[in-house]
Amino acid sequence: MNIFLKAKHWQLFLLNFGIPFFLYIAISIVMIGDILGHDNAGPDMVFSYMPIFFVLGFFANLIQYGWTWSVAIKMNRIIPEEFKLNTMAFKIFFWLPLIYFPIFAIFFILMFRSIDSITMSFLLLIPVHLFMVFCAFYCIYFTARVVKTAEYKRYTTVSDYIAEFIMIWFFPIGIWFIQPKINKMYEEYQDQLQGT
Repeated sequence: MNIFLKAKHWQLFLLNFGIPFFLYIAISIVMIGDILGHDNAGPDMVFSYMPIFFVLGFFANLIQYGWTWSVAIKMNRIIPEEFKLNTMAFKIFFWLPLIYFPIFAIFFILMFRSIDSITMSFLLLIPVHLFMVFCAFYCIYFTARVVKTAEYKRYTTVSDYIAEFIMIWFFPIGIWFIQPKINKMYEEYQDQLQGT
């Protein structure tokens, strides 16, 4: 997972946003052409493309989640022992959405085959979905705190890492600013290890 700490900001941007974005556009054009080419095109034709969109979204999120895991866990090792953060809650909140969202995607695709049960199903999913959003925000918070604690090598407060929180939240934009700092800190850490 050190690959995410060594990766350049433009590489992460391309993998997380650039390539999936252009594939979304290309598949959307194919889908629209397919719909316009059929006289009796219906919702089933649109839904047949949904698995492709979910796979692209999953790939983009996998890059971001891999980066989040790598930064939160590996950068925590750089922090001096007395300021290291407890990673137990982070690990739990990290894995819950990764387990939930593929199940949700499969459920979503299957539920649209039966229109009658959609409303009740979504009402049942709202609390679970909101909790998964909380898990994602906790992971962003934890990662931002780890980055700033590794940089300052001291206890940090919200005012110290709020900018990193926002940069990670808006990952495709924020990665251009936060990744060079991570690259530098990781290189310094590697140099220290080789020097000892």
